[in-house]
Amino acid sequence: MAKRDWTAVLTINQKASATFDEKKAAALFAGFVDHSTWQVPTLIWTKTQSTIDAAHWASDPRLKYVPASVRKEWDPKQITEQTPSAILGDYKNDAAHGPELVKAMLNRGVNFMAGSDGPDPFVFPGFSLHDELELLVAAGMTPAQALQAATIHPAQFMVKLDKYGLVEPDHVADLVLLEANPLEDIHNTRKIAAVVLGGKYYPREELDKMLVDVEALAKEK
Repeated sequence: MAKRDWTAVLTINQKASATFDEKKAAALFAGFVDHSTWQVPTLIWTKTQSTIDAAHWASDPRLKYVPASVRKEWDPKQITEQTPSAILGDYKNDAAHGPELVKAMLNRGVNFMAGSDGPDPFVFPGFSLHDELELLVAAGMTPAQALQAATIHPAQFMVKLDKYGLVEPDHVADLVLLEANPLEDIHNTRKIAAVVLGGKYYPREELDKMLVDVEALAKEK
């Protein structure tokens, strides 16, 4: 882990927390709406950093898909030792209050996109996006709003709705087909039956084989 000015980070975060004002926040959120300023909360990143001292990370089953060289950098014991206890406490505070800010911005009409900040330590590319969607729903979004944050909203932000974000003719044919309705339960985004990528259909059997191949490659890298 690269050296950081932890004192400066802690000072800034503590000042921001101590001086939080609901009226100023409401005015700021209104400014976001007026100026089309989108937010990507990455709640899963904050949650992960706030629990980096937890024992379960060392045995997380998703680690088998992470290159061996990266896993060494993700040593939770080393990361915990290099993270001052005050900073860890600050992460825990952010994780506790982050969902409240998301809900407040959502109520003010702020637009969101979904992201995870992977591949930071224990933020797993792909897998952690499902975690993020679930955290967004827990923070107050409907499942539909969370799904939009990961699909149509990025295309809208990039002004690319003519090519992406919609299931329509002449749009990029990238789809995830599920076995259950995510509008009923956001956890159903994990129940992937097949993927259509670039117009090519990949059934569950092929996706499972890809995971096996990735696991094998990860051991060599």
